[in-house]
Amino acid sequence: MHPRHRTMQPINAIEHIEASMIEMLAAIDLLVDGEYQRPALILIYSAIDASASLARPESKEYSTRQDFFRWVDRYLLTSGAAPRCSAIDLYAARCGLLHTHAPEAALSDSGEARIIGYAWGNASVDVLRDLFVRQGRSQTHAAVHIDELVAATKRAVATFLEEVRSTPSLRAVVWPRARMLAAVSTAEANEYSAYLEGG
Repeated sequence: MHPRHRTMQPINAIEHIEASMIEMLAAIDLLVDGEYQRPALILIYSAIDASASLARPESKEYSTRQDFFRWVDRYLLTSGAAPRCSAIDLYAARCGLLHTHAPEAALSDSGEARIIGYAWGNASVDVLRDLFVRQGRSQTHAAVHIDELVAATKRAVATFLEEVRSTPSLRAVVWPRARMLAAVSTAEANEYSAYLEGG
């Protein structure tokens, strides 16, 4: 169940960040449930982008692809249930979808990244992966199930936010950037963790 939305201002910086992320992740769930595939993927990559930007080094005014790579490697691809792809594969997919609504991007065209193919609903990601192997495209294509990507993104955001709470040095970098996030609604504080963990 999605957390309740309320028109109230967050009471502190971390709640401000959480409210923005909760809203985005809830919207992703709605899009996936409605089988709006391209918009769901665009919002997933936007959530990763926003998180990576918050975590960028204090000295950097703007985030770059290196910040995306660093955040994905640290938070999203660290669990055994993570999608079988690399940070650069995800970044290339992000670039293609956000800029042209296509799976290809300059990084995949140059061979630096693989093109990601997505399995949805009851479709098997293993079948898609085997198809790429039979077609001789396993070196140029990666298979990812949307449910795996959504779950990994939620886990990554939850881990990141917990680290912000518990690590003073990271909190000092992230909190001043909270004002950049437009939190139009919030959820009850005790609903944050459960929702991010898939509850």
